[in-house]
Amino acid sequence: MTIKHFIVFIIVFIVLLGLKGCKTQKSLSHQELNYLYDETKFQLNPEYLVFHHSEAASTLFYKINPDELLYEQTSEGKPHKANYRIKYNIFSSFDSGVLIDSSSVDFTDTLLYKSDLKLIDSLIVDIPPAANFIMQVKMFDLNSQAQSTNLLEINKFDAHNFQYYKVYDENEVLQFLPKLPKSGEYTLQYSEDISKEAYIRIYSGEQSVAAPPFAEELQPINEIKADTVFQINFENGVATLPVELTGLYNLNHNNNEVVGGTSMYYYHEGFPYLVEEAQKLPPLRYLTTGEELETLKAHPDAADAVDIFWTAMAGTQLRGEKAIDSYYNNVQKSNKFFTTWKQGWKTDRGMIYSVFGQPDRIYKDDYSEKWTYRDSWHMPVTEFYFEKTEAPLGKTCYELIRKPEYKNPWFQVVDKIRR
Repeated sequence: MTIKHFIVFIIVFIVLLGLKGCKTQKSLSHQELNYLYDETKFQLNPEYLVFHHSEAASTLFYKINPDELLYEQTSEGKPHKANYRIKYNIFSSFDSGVLIDSSSVDFTDTLLYKSDLKLIDSLIVDIPPAANFIMQVKMFDLNSQAQSTNLLEINKFDAHNFQYYKVYDENEVLQFLPKLPKSGEYTLQYSEDISKEAYIRIYSGEQSVAAPPFAEELQPINEIKADTVFQINFENGVATLPVELTGLYNLNHNNNEVVGGTSMYYYHEGFPYLVEEAQKLPPLRYLTTGEELETLKAHPDAADAVDIFWTAMAGTQLRGEKAIDSYYNNVQKSNKFFTTWKQGWKTDRGMIYSVFGQPDRIYKDDYSEKWTYRDSWHMPVTEFYFEKTEAPLGKTCYELIRKPEYKNPWFQVVDKIRR
């Protein structure tokens, strides 16, 4: 090979290598993302957690109920096995079609589990430092052909967000943050081997509820103040976090209440589900007038007040029960999908989801979301636009662009729920 041919070979090799590392495809912002907030879309419903254990790589943990996987026996006397695949694509943003990295890994699990035990495993993912990314994760059951798709927002820019922590309960079970499922002592493991103090602030005060979509003037978000402040100590990257009070837990390595740190929440045992009848009273805010809600709150028995409301609206207890199941199912999904610095049903997206339900179409880019209702409630096509904005404690949330024309569809849907 001549020197000239060798140089040409090197140039072609470099170009091909560059093309391989920068594959392009249709950007996520141009795809319908209806599955984002629809638990019924797929037969598999895994949860994911990203932990940044080094500058160049991260760990993708997943958790799934083994009952969702098909365990098959290949031959007599052999154990039943589930075979599944996890495939991921990493994009620089929703708007970019440039693929930063992609891979797939196959897993096998033997049928050795208890019915109440979750299957938790992990894989290593190459994620560059000091940037934010979008990870599209797909799980495939190779036995049943069932599948799922999830989108994860990866934050490797702020070195103190919750993706730099692993949290274990008293039984050393990994918790999929930012939710803390119950009171007790948790073990925090930071990504670096640090030995220093950190400050925990608990915000347990009443959180504001989203204003109607047609509201002309919005009340400004009040500055929230911590109700409780205490210190914990990291030794070799590990600390103990006691959780007793309900509310939002903010962890900050600097004694600063304004910015930084990471947040976890413990609103009540069983959250995002409403496990007690009294918890079903506040979400009636969207279906009642202010006077009606105050009357219900004044009732000595919150559970009885909820039952009185739904029976009066539906006419019979049976019809009331059906209306209850539908509405509170939406409220619980709102808690699961949209909880940030406050409970999900109180946010703008949670308000629309609680009342209107699952959107027919969802489009999302780096700065906004668009929801379309076209087949629901037998009403004209209605579109809601949400803009990404900053919330208390430096968190990100989505604020509805309110319009007067939302008044008619809002009351139309509320009236149908109440009937």
